[in-house]
Amino acid sequence: MLLCRCGSYSPPKSEYFSPVKFQLKERSRQFSKCVSAIQVDTTDHKLRIKFDFTVPPDFPFPVIDSTKDTLYSTAFKIECFNNGNPITLDRAVLFPTDNEKYSGYYGWGKEIDSVLVFSSDTESLKKIYSFQAVIPFYAFQHLKAGKQKIEVKISQTRFCSESDQSVLRWNETFHDTSRYYYKNYAERSLINGTVSFSINIPPIYKTLLYGEGLMLRNDSIFTPAGMDNTIWNSSYPDIYWTIYSPGDMYYCKTDFERSTDTYTGNDTFSLYHYYPDDSISIGVYDHDWLSRDDWMGTWEGPLNKIRGDNSQELSFDYIKWFCIKAKTVGIINK
Repeated sequence: MLLCRCGSYSPPKSEYFSPVKFQLKERSRQFSKCVSAIQVDTTDHKLRIKFDFTVPPDFPFPVIDSTKDTLYSTAFKIECFNNGNPITLDRAVLFPTDNEKYSGYYGWGKEIDSVLVFSSDTESLKKIYSFQAVIPFYAFQHLKAGKQKIEVKISQTRFCSESDQSVLRWNETFHDTSRYYYKNYAERSLINGTVSFSINIPPIYKTLLYGEGLMLRNDSIFTPAGMDNTIWNSSYPDIYWTIYSPGDMYYCKTDFERSTDTYTGNDTFSLYHYYPDDSISIGVYDHDWLSRDDWMGTWEGPLNKIRGDNSQELSFDYIKWFCIKAKTVGIINK
């Protein structure tokens, strides 16, 4: 999904990370030969893990003898542990990328729950391959505040074709030959290792956010009629809303409601944050199937502006009213 917070794309802001001392342990032979430029660093309640892969000419890529297909591609699994135990969580959004262009971009991420485990995309190791993941500290919500030992295991178990393979097969439906596309796979674990380090986990607050619907403006400044113009029809927008926290980091979104000027859903989100009155951003969008989602409004403010027993009615940009309330549970990792 393509999404823009305020109507136009803004390049990522520069970030300055402080290095964290780490140790390498339990390394396979190929991990030692292929993995280089490992970095572990932090900034502004974020942990970044970054490394490069460069395979030597004699790397034992699996080969499918029948088709002479060398399996150059693989995906890496990233698992996080605390003193040997998997790190659990209720939810978090991580920001992995293998494209340097998107380093520092937090407009969209990978949502996870239950266990702090995620995977990279499948990429070819024929070229120099770089990977990094930014993990917000609230992902460590089940760890007590203070100094904690973290182990990050990097591993892969399968290789696949670098590009699609094809073969001609007889098609009974059309009574003719058709080209069938596929990829070859081979189970083989060659690259695995663990990075160990310690970081200070801050106190983490939990706040419940209750969204109680919204209505768009319909006046001389903005009208929702005809926003979804396609070659098939013209209709009202497909509305959904998002939360960004902390800062400009994507946190969550609702499902969209089709062709309407009034979003009627009741939504509840658990927000994990670092200070009692952290600021959040609310974004309202029109979901588009064929292009970038259209921005319709952004509200930014501290949690105390929407905290209370009664819903607060917000008005901003193309939004006539937006009802929301916040209830802070308190620090959950004392």
